[in-house]
Amino acid sequence: MRNNDYTNCRVAKPDDAEIIETPVTSFWLDSEGILYSHPRDVERTEENVKHSLAILKERLGDKKVCMISDTTYTPPYTVDARILLAEEMPKMLKAVAVLSCSPLGKMIGSKLFMSKPLPYPVKMFDDPDKAKEWIRQYI
Repeated sequence: MRNNDYTNCRVAKPDDAEIIETPVTSFWLDSEGILYSHPRDVERTEENVKHSLAILKERLGDKKVCMISDTTYTPPYTVDARILLAEEMPKMLKAVAVLSCSPLGKMIGSKLFMSKPLPYPVKMFDDPDKAKEWIRQYI
C-alpha cells in the first residue's frame, strides 16, 4: 500500500472505455480522442516498453494523438527504455499533458517528457481537469 493518497489528482480508468492493456501501462481513448496513460507497477525495461509500444501502435495505427500521462505512481524507466521512448513517442503524439501529484511522479514525468526539446508541446499538471482543458487545444 502506498503512503500517500493522490486520488483527487488522478484519472480513474473508466468503466465504459476499451482499456488497452500493455506490459507497462493501461491506455484508453476518451470520446474526444484523447489517449490516457495509467501506469502499471512493473519494471520499465527496453523490452517491455518496446512490447507496450507495439501494442499501442497496433491499436492507434498511424494516427497521432494527444495524451494525458498520469505519472503519479510511475516506476522509473531504464536508460534504454527512455531512449526508445524518445525515438518512438514523436511518431505517435501531438501533445502531452503530464499529470502527477507525487514528487517522484513529477520527477519521472519531467525526465521522460521535459528533459530535452520535443517536437510536440508538453506541460505538467496536478489537476486532471486543467490537464484536459489544456490538451484540447491540440486535438
